[in-house]
Amino acid sequence: MGNTNIDHNYFRAIQGCINSESEDEILREERRMQFAEEFDESIGVCRTALRNDKRQDFIFKSTQEKNQFLAYARPGEEINIGDILYWNGMHWLVKYKDFNDTLFTCATIVCCNRQIKWQNKAGEIITRWCFAEKPYTSDIEEGTTLTLLKGKYNIQLPYDAETIDVPIG
Repeated sequence: MGNTNIDHNYFRAIQGCINSESEDEILREERRMQFAEEFDESIGVCRTALRNDKRQDFIFKSTQEKNQFLAYARPGEEINIGDILYWNGMHWLVKYKDFNDTLFTCATIVCCNRQIKWQNKAGEIITRWCFAEKPYTSDIEEGTTLTLLKGKYNIQLPYDAETIDVPIG
């Protein structure tokens, strides 16, 4: 038999930790790989969700807040603030993202309750899903041809090339 020379890098390669510098990094990588393996076996996994109109798998978990859920992306996949998810027959806005994503990416999503439309500078009609909170001052003026809302609404919508040009106020 030949002399086989096996060093610690051989075992790191088996564990997927070849570039890890510390024991903590190795443990995080092992946990990330474990989460990735168990992702598909989770009771909350959804394989039909869309993120910005592209299919992506997520695990959804309820929270204490009304109309909010946690969305866990598969390790190595993205989810960003302002993304629109389509899940469970509804549109959801990614409101917060946990930036401590060494194991997986998690975000808080809120159910969109409005689809707003406006005309951009080129004259095109743009539509976006958003979350609109009740006005903190309100007054409705009803006319014969148009109903106007007089008040201030808190509207949260995706940040993209079209919404950047929407004037504040």
